[in-house]
Amino acid sequence: MDPLFARRSCRSFTDDPVTDEDVHAVLLAAMAAPTAVNARPWEFYLTRDPDLMARLAACSPYAHPATQAPVLVAACYHDDCTAPEYAQIDMAIACENIMVSAASRGLGTVLLGIAPEDDRMAAARDVLDLPEHVRCFGLIPLGHPAHEPAPHGDDVWDEDRVHWL
Repeated sequence: MDPLFARRSCRSFTDDPVTDEDVHAVLLAAMAAPTAVNARPWEFYLTRDPDLMARLAACSPYAHPATQAPVLVAACYHDDCTAPEYAQIDMAIACENIMVSAASRGLGTVLLGIAPEDDRMAAARDVLDLPEHVRCFGLIPLGHPAHEPAPHGDDVWDEDRVHWL
């Protein structure tokens, strides 16, 4: 459970490189995520190119952290998969797996939402030159955190949000 509580949104990173082994591990975790009817709608586009990162960051007013990390993951999905109505839910689970796996390796991440905003999805499609049936769900910068925030503890527990029936 430690990586779940250690994972915090990270928006600034060091210049230390992220290894190919780390990238493979977090993508493997993403692809281990459950999906509706095992549709596995994902496609992952990765870059280390600062110019491409800047163009992707411009797709959303909240995506500046996309320019800060050594690696940027664009998490995308097929909208023509077996269960397209669940594709964004499937992607949220896969992205959480990326972020928890990254935390377990001492890496920082933050999910920068692109979906469901049509204008942001269109902008990301243009930058990534995606096929017509592929949509960008979000951007995940991946790197070594510039600051180590305290892990979550019992402070996240909220008894008022728990309802036994």
